[in-house]
Amino acid sequence: MKKINNLFILSLLLMGCRLTPSSLSSAPASSAISTSLIPIPNADFEPVIAGRTFLIEAITNYQFSTALVGEKDPLPLAINNFPVTEEVVTPYHQPDGTSLQEDETIEWGQTPLSTDTLFNTLIVGETITGASVYDWLQSQKGSDEKWNRVHQEKKVRNLSHAFLQGDYYWFNHSVREELSQIVRYDNHVLYGEGQIDILFQTGVEVTPVFAYQLHADVNTIYEIYDETYPTGFSGAQDYQYRTPRVMDNFKQALTLGPIQEMLNLFHLINQGKLPPRMVLSSPIEQYQFQLHAKRLTQTSVEIALQIYNGSTFSTASETLSLSGTIADNEWVSFEQRYYLWKPMVS
Repeated sequence: MKKINNLFILSLLLMGCRLTPSSLSSAPASSAISTSLIPIPNADFEPVIAGRTFLIEAITNYQFSTALVGEKDPLPLAINNFPVTEEVVTPYHQPDGTSLQEDETIEWGQTPLSTDTLFNTLIVGETITGASVYDWLQSQKGSDEKWNRVHQEKKVRNLSHAFLQGDYYWFNHSVREELSQIVRYDNHVLYGEGQIDILFQTGVEVTPVFAYQLHADVNTIYEIYDETYPTGFSGAQDYQYRTPRVMDNFKQALTLGPIQEMLNLFHLINQGKLPPRMVLSSPIEQYQFQLHAKRLTQTSVEIALQIYNGSTFSTASETLSLSGTIADNEWVSFEQRYYLWKPMVS
Protein backbone atom coordinates (compact mmCIF):
# COMPACT_ATOMS: atom_id res chain seq x y z
CA MET A 1 0.00 0.00 0.00
CA LYS A 2 1.09 3.51 -0.63
CA LYS A 3 0.38 6.43 1.54
CA ILE A 4 -2.53 8.57 0.41
CA ASN A 5 -0.46 11.23 -1.29
CA ASN A 6 1.47 8.68 -3.16
CA LEU A 7 -1.39 7.42 -4.34
CA PHE A 8 -0.33 5.56 -4.08
CA ILE A 9 0.90 7.07 -3.67
CA LEU A 10 -0.91 5.06 -3.37
CA SER A 11 -1.32 4.19 -5.76
CA LEU A 12 -3.78 2.03 -8.15
CA LEU A 13 -2.46 -1.51 -8.35
CA LEU A 14 -4.91 -3.38 -10.58
CA MET A 15 -4.21 -6.82 -9.18
CA GLY A 16 -1.00 -7.05 -11.20
CA CYS A 17 -2.82 -6.83 -14.53
CA ARG A 18 -1.18 -4.32 -16.87
CA LEU A 19 -3.53 -3.55 -19.72
CA THR A 20 -2.57 -2.46 -23.21
CA PRO A 21 -4.53 -0.81 -26.03
CA SER A 22 -3.98 -3.86 -28.24
CA SER A 23 -5.47 -6.21 -25.68
CA LEU A 24 -8.57 -4.04 -25.51
CA SER A 25 -9.01 -3.84 -29.26
CA SER A 26 -8.42 -7.54 -29.91
CA ALA A 27 -10.51 -8.92 -27.07
CA PRO A 28 -13.43 -11.18 -28.01
CA ALA A 29 -16.82 -9.49 -28.15
CA SER A 30 -18.63 -12.39 -26.52
CA SER A 31 -17.87 -15.39 -24.38
CA ALA A 32 -17.81 -18.89 -25.84
CA ILE A 33 -18.32 -20.36 -22.39
CA SER A 34 -21.84 -20.43 -21.01
CA THR A 35 -22.05 -18.02 -18.09
CA SER A 36 -24.15 -20.62 -16.28
CA LEU A 37 -20.99 -22.73 -15.92
CA ILE A 38 -19.01 -19.95 -14.20
CA PRO A 39 -19.54 -19.86 -10.43
CA ILE A 40 -20.49 -16.53 -8.81
CA PRO A 41 -19.30 -16.64 -5.17
CA ASN A 42 -21.19 -13.44 -4.27
CA ALA A 43 -22.68 -10.26 -5.71
CA ASP A 44 -19.24 -8.62 -5.94
CA PHE A 45 -18.64 -10.64 -9.10
CA GLU A 46 -21.61 -9.10 -10.92
CA PRO A 47 -20.05 -6.53 -13.31
CA VAL A 48 -23.06 -4.40 -14.31
CA ILE A 49 -23.61 -0.90 -12.90
CA ALA A 50 -26.63 1.07 -14.18
CA GLY A 51 -26.72 -1.01 -17.36
CA ARG A 52 -23.01 -0.63 -18.09
CA THR A 53 -20.45 -3.44 -17.67
CA PHE A 54 -17.11 -2.75 -16.02
CA LEU A 55 -13.94 -4.80 -16.34
CA ILE A 56 -12.17 -3.29 -13.33
CA GLU A 57 -13.52 -1.21 -10.48
CA ALA A 58 -11.29 0.15 -7.69
CA ILE A 59 -12.62 2.33 -4.87
CA THR A 60 -10.61 3.66 -1.92
CA ASN A 61 -12.20 5.59 0.94
CA TYR A 62 -10.05 7.69 3.27
CA GLN A 63 -10.63 9.00 6.78
CA PHE A 64 -8.15 11.50 8.21
CA SER A 65 -7.67 12.17 11.90
CA THR A 66 -5.23 13.48 14.50
CA ALA A 67 -3.75 11.42 17.33
CA LEU A 68 -1.01 11.59 19.97
CA VAL A 69 1.51 9.08 18.66
CA GLY A 70 5.07 9.78 19.89
CA GLU A 71 8.08 8.49 17.94
CA LYS A 72 8.64 5.35 15.85
CA ASP A 73 12.02 4.00 16.86
CA PRO A 74 13.58 1.69 15.81
CA LEU A 75 12.24 1.56 12.26
CA PRO A 76 10.49 -1.77 11.54
CA LEU A 77 11.60 -2.01 7.89
CA ALA A 78 15.32 -1.92 7.05
CA ILE A 79 16.28 -0.42 3.69
CA ASN A 80 18.91 -3.10 3.03
CA ASN A 81 16.24 -5.83 3.07
CA PHE A 82 14.30 -4.56 0.04
CA PRO A 83 15.29 -4.20 -3.62
CA VAL A 84 15.31 -0.69 -5.01
CA THR A 85 13.05 0.03 -7.98
CA GLU A 86 14.97 2.29 -10.33
CA GLU A 87 13.73 5.10 -12.61
CA VAL A 88 10.65 5.84 -10.53
CA VAL A 89 9.21 9.35 -10.29
CA THR A 90 7.45 9.85 -6.97
CA PRO A 91 4.92 12.66 -6.46
CA TYR A 92 7.38 14.48 -4.21
CA HIS A 93 10.34 14.28 -6.62
CA GLN A 94 11.67 17.80 -7.31
CA PRO A 95 14.55 17.67 -9.82
CA ASP A 96 15.17 21.43 -9.58
CA GLY A 97 15.03 21.63 -5.79
CA THR A 98 17.75 22.93 -3.49
CA SER A 99 19.85 20.15 -1.93
CA LEU A 100 20.22 20.11 1.84
CA GLN A 101 23.55 20.63 3.55
CA GLU A 102 22.07 19.68 6.92
CA ASP A 103 18.73 18.41 8.15
CA GLU A 104 15.91 20.95 7.92
CA THR A 105 13.38 21.76 10.63
CA ILE A 106 9.88 20.50 9.80
CA GLU A 107 6.95 22.06 11.63
CA TRP A 108 3.25 21.33 11.30
CA GLY A 109 0.60 24.04 11.31
CA GLN A 110 -3.06 24.15 12.33
CA THR A 111 -4.41 26.31 9.49
CA PRO A 112 -8.21 25.93 9.25
CA LEU A 113 -9.83 25.02 5.94
CA SER A 114 -11.81 27.82 4.30
CA THR A 115 -14.24 27.61 1.38
CA ASP A 116 -15.14 31.30 1.43
CA THR A 117 -13.43 32.00 -1.91
CA LEU A 118 -15.39 29.22 -3.61
CA PHE A 119 -18.69 30.25 -2.07
CA ASN A 120 -18.13 33.84 -3.14
CA THR A 121 -17.72 32.57 -6.70
CA LEU A 122 -20.37 29.86 -6.95
CA ILE A 123 -24.11 29.70 -6.58
CA VAL A 124 -25.80 26.42 -5.58
CA GLY A 125 -25.58 23.93 -8.46
CA GLU A 126 -22.85 25.81 -10.31
CA THR A 127 -19.47 24.29 -11.27
CA ILE A 128 -16.13 25.90 -11.99
CA THR A 129 -13.06 24.23 -13.47
CA GLY A 130 -9.39 24.86 -14.13
CA ALA A 131 -7.13 27.54 -12.76
CA SER A 132 -9.48 28.96 -10.13
CA VAL A 133 -9.84 25.53 -8.50
CA TYR A 134 -6.08 24.97 -8.64
CA ASP A 135 -5.45 28.36 -7.01
CA TRP A 136 -7.89 27.50 -4.23
CA LEU A 137 -6.17 24.16 -3.58
CA GLN A 138 -2.79 25.88 -3.41
CA SER A 139 -4.13 28.43 -0.93
CA GLN A 140 -5.57 25.71 1.32
CA LYS A 141 -2.90 22.98 1.32
CA GLY A 142 -1.67 24.10 4.74
CA SER A 143 -4.95 22.85 6.21
CA ASP A 144 -3.80 19.26 5.58
CA GLU A 145 -0.92 19.60 8.03
CA LYS A 146 -3.04 18.92 11.11
CA TRP A 147 -3.69 15.32 10.08
CA ASN A 148 -1.22 12.66 11.19
CA ARG A 149 -3.27 9.52 10.64
CA VAL A 150 -5.20 8.09 7.70
CA HIS A 151 -7.46 5.03 7.66
CA GLN A 152 -8.05 3.47 4.24
CA GLU A 153 -10.61 1.01 2.98
CA LYS A 154 -9.94 -0.20 -0.55
CA LYS A 155 -11.86 -2.60 -2.78
CA VAL A 156 -10.73 -3.75 -6.23
CA ARG A 157 -13.04 -5.84 -8.37
CA ASN A 158 -11.02 -7.19 -11.29
CA LEU A 159 -13.33 -9.03 -13.67
CA SER A 160 -11.29 -8.31 -16.77
CA HIS A 161 -9.45 -11.54 -17.47
CA ALA A 162 -12.09 -13.44 -19.46
CA PHE A 163 -12.54 -10.42 -21.75
CA LEU A 164 -8.91 -9.35 -22.13
CA GLN A 165 -7.17 -12.75 -22.10
CA GLY A 166 -9.85 -15.17 -23.26
CA ASP A 167 -12.80 -17.12 -21.86
CA TYR A 168 -10.65 -19.67 -20.05
CA TYR A 169 -9.13 -17.06 -17.75
CA TRP A 170 -12.30 -16.27 -15.80
CA PHE A 171 -10.71 -18.13 -12.85
CA ASN A 172 -8.37 -15.14 -12.36
CA HIS A 173 -11.30 -12.85 -11.59
CA SER A 174 -10.98 -11.58 -8.04
CA VAL A 175 -12.21 -9.15 -5.43
CA ARG A 176 -9.46 -7.64 -3.29
CA GLU A 177 -10.31 -5.78 -0.08
CA GLU A 178 -7.78 -3.88 2.03
CA LEU A 179 -7.95 -2.26 5.44
CA SER A 180 -5.02 -0.19 6.61
CA GLN A 181 -3.91 2.68 8.80
CA ILE A 182 -0.87 4.91 8.32
CA VAL A 183 0.46 7.22 11.03
CA ARG A 184 2.92 10.10 10.86
CA TYR A 185 5.11 9.83 13.95
CA ASP A 186 6.76 12.74 15.74
CA ASN A 187 10.24 11.78 14.48
CA HIS A 188 9.11 12.28 10.86
CA VAL A 189 8.34 8.67 9.99
CA LEU A 190 5.28 7.34 8.21
CA TYR A 191 4.46 3.79 9.19
CA GLY A 192 1.38 1.65 8.80
CA GLU A 193 0.12 -1.90 8.50
CA GLY A 194 -2.80 -3.46 6.71
CA GLN A 195 -4.73 -6.62 5.99
CA ILE A 196 -5.79 -7.89 2.57
CA ASP A 197 -8.49 -10.37 1.64
CA ILE A 198 -8.47 -11.67 -1.96
CA LEU A 199 -11.39 -13.84 -3.07
CA PHE A 200 -11.07 -15.45 -6.49
CA GLN A 201 -14.07 -16.40 -8.55
CA THR A 202 -13.14 -20.05 -8.06
CA GLY A 203 -13.82 -19.58 -4.33
CA VAL A 204 -10.12 -19.64 -3.34
CA GLU A 205 -9.35 -17.01 -0.69
CA VAL A 206 -5.95 -15.53 0.20
CA THR A 207 -5.26 -13.25 3.18
CA PRO A 208 -1.93 -11.39 2.89
CA VAL A 209 -0.71 -8.66 5.24
CA PHE A 210 1.53 -5.69 4.51
CA ALA A 211 3.55 -2.91 6.09
CA TYR A 212 4.44 0.52 4.73
CA GLN A 213 7.19 2.90 5.80
CA LEU A 214 8.52 6.27 4.66
CA HIS A 215 11.49 8.03 6.24
CA ALA A 216 14.54 10.04 5.18
CA ASP A 217 18.09 11.01 5.90
CA VAL A 218 19.59 14.32 4.80
CA ASN A 219 20.13 13.07 1.22
CA THR A 220 17.39 10.55 0.41
CA ILE A 221 13.70 9.79 1.04
CA TYR A 222 13.06 6.04 1.43
CA GLU A 223 9.65 4.52 0.77
CA ILE A 224 9.16 0.80 1.46
CA TYR A 225 6.26 -1.61 1.03
CA ASP A 226 6.48 -5.14 2.44
CA GLU A 227 3.79 -7.68 1.55
CA THR A 228 3.57 -11.17 3.08
CA TYR A 229 1.41 -14.01 1.75
CA PRO A 230 0.31 -17.06 3.76
CA THR A 231 2.37 -20.22 3.45
CA GLY A 232 1.56 -22.05 0.22
CA PHE A 233 0.67 -18.93 -1.77
CA SER A 234 2.86 -16.76 -4.00
CA GLY A 235 2.46 -13.28 -5.44
CA ALA A 236 3.74 -11.01 -2.66
CA GLN A 237 4.93 -7.62 -3.88
CA ASP A 238 7.74 -5.71 -2.18
CA TYR A 239 9.26 -2.45 -3.31
CA GLN A 240 11.56 0.36 -2.26
CA TYR A 241 11.66 3.79 -3.89
CA ARG A 242 14.49 6.23 -3.27
CA THR A 243 14.00 9.90 -4.05
CA PRO A 244 16.65 12.63 -3.72
CA ARG A 245 15.81 14.85 -0.77
CA VAL A 246 15.70 18.59 -1.42
CA MET A 247 14.28 21.53 0.50
CA ASP A 248 10.62 20.93 1.48
CA ASN A 249 9.96 17.71 -0.48
CA PHE A 250 10.25 15.49 2.61
CA LYS A 251 7.50 17.52 4.28
CA GLN A 252 5.42 17.08 1.13
CA ALA A 253 5.95 13.31 1.30
CA LEU A 254 4.93 13.23 4.97
CA THR A 255 1.76 15.29 4.52
CA LEU A 256 -1.49 13.33 4.85
CA GLY A 257 -4.52 15.06 3.39
CA PRO A 258 -6.87 15.31 0.39
CA ILE A 259 -5.65 18.66 -0.93
CA GLN A 260 -2.01 17.60 -1.09
CA GLU A 261 -3.10 14.37 -2.78
CA MET A 262 -4.97 16.19 -5.52
CA LEU A 263 -2.08 18.58 -6.09
CA ASN A 264 0.46 15.74 -6.20
CA LEU A 265 -1.48 13.82 -8.85
CA PHE A 266 -2.34 16.96 -10.82
CA HIS A 267 1.31 18.03 -11.01
CA LEU A 268 2.47 14.60 -12.17
CA ILE A 269 -0.20 14.24 -14.86
CA ASN A 270 0.52 17.76 -16.03
CA GLN A 271 4.08 16.52 -16.69
CA GLY A 272 2.84 13.45 -18.56
CA LYS A 273 3.69 11.10 -15.67
CA LEU A 274 1.86 8.76 -13.30
CA PRO A 275 2.68 7.86 -9.69
CA PRO A 276 4.47 4.54 -9.09
CA ARG A 277 2.18 1.50 -9.35
CA MET A 278 -0.66 3.49 -10.93
CA VAL A 279 -1.68 1.67 -14.11
CA LEU A 280 -3.79 2.99 -16.97
CA SER A 281 -4.59 1.07 -20.15
CA SER A 282 -3.19 3.65 -22.59
CA PRO A 283 -0.38 6.24 -22.64
CA ILE A 284 -1.15 9.16 -20.33
CA GLU A 285 -1.08 11.55 -23.32
CA GLN A 286 -4.40 10.09 -24.49
CA TYR A 287 -6.24 11.17 -21.34
CA GLN A 288 -7.98 14.40 -20.47
CA PHE A 289 -7.91 15.76 -16.94
CA GLN A 290 -9.51 18.60 -15.07
CA LEU A 291 -10.05 20.03 -11.62
CA HIS A 292 -13.56 21.10 -10.75
CA ALA A 293 -15.53 22.49 -7.84
CA LYS A 294 -19.32 22.29 -7.56
CA ARG A 295 -21.39 24.00 -4.91
CA LEU A 296 -23.87 21.42 -3.65
CA THR A 297 -25.76 23.40 -0.99
CA GLN A 298 -25.45 26.69 0.87
CA THR A 299 -22.71 25.18 3.06
CA SER A 300 -21.18 22.31 1.04
CA VAL A 301 -19.01 21.91 -2.03
CA GLU A 302 -17.55 19.00 -4.03
CA ILE A 303 -13.90 19.14 -5.13
CA ALA A 304 -12.62 16.68 -7.73
CA LEU A 305 -9.75 15.82 -10.02
CA GLN A 306 -11.00 13.79 -12.98
CA ILE A 307 -8.87 11.86 -15.48
CA TYR A 308 -10.56 10.13 -18.38
CA ASN A 309 -10.09 8.57 -21.81
CA GLY A 310 -12.98 9.82 -23.92
CA SER A 311 -14.91 12.93 -24.85
CA THR A 312 -16.61 13.30 -21.45
CA PHE A 313 -15.99 11.86 -18.01
CA SER A 314 -19.44 10.25 -17.79
CA THR A 315 -19.10 8.36 -21.10
CA ALA A 316 -15.34 7.65 -21.11
CA SER A 317 -14.00 4.12 -21.52
CA GLU A 318 -11.67 4.58 -18.55
CA THR A 319 -11.91 7.01 -15.63
CA LEU A 320 -9.95 7.87 -12.51
CA SER A 321 -11.05 10.45 -9.98
CA LEU A 322 -10.08 11.88 -6.63
CA SER A 323 -13.05 13.62 -5.08
CA GLY A 324 -14.34 14.83 -1.76
CA THR A 325 -17.10 16.80 -0.13
CA ILE A 326 -16.58 19.71 2.23
CA ALA A 327 -19.40 20.88 4.49
CA ASP A 328 -19.09 23.76 6.94
CA ASN A 329 -15.34 23.94 6.20
CA GLU A 330 -14.71 20.30 7.13
CA TRP A 331 -13.98 17.33 4.89
CA VAL A 332 -16.84 14.86 5.28
CA SER A 333 -15.70 12.39 2.60
CA PHE A 334 -12.76 11.72 0.30
CA GLU A 335 -12.30 8.86 -2.14
CA GLN A 336 -10.50 7.59 -5.21
CA ARG A 337 -12.46 5.75 -7.92
CA TYR A 338 -11.19 3.94 -10.99
CA TYR A 339 -13.22 2.24 -13.75
CA LEU A 340 -12.23 0.39 -16.88
CA TRP A 341 -15.44 -0.21 -18.83
CA LYS A 342 -16.17 -2.99 -21.28
CA PRO A 343 -16.28 -1.53 -24.83
CA MET A 344 -19.73 -1.20 -26.30
CA VAL A 345 -20.44 -3.58 -29.21
CA SER A 346 -22.04 -1.72 -32.12
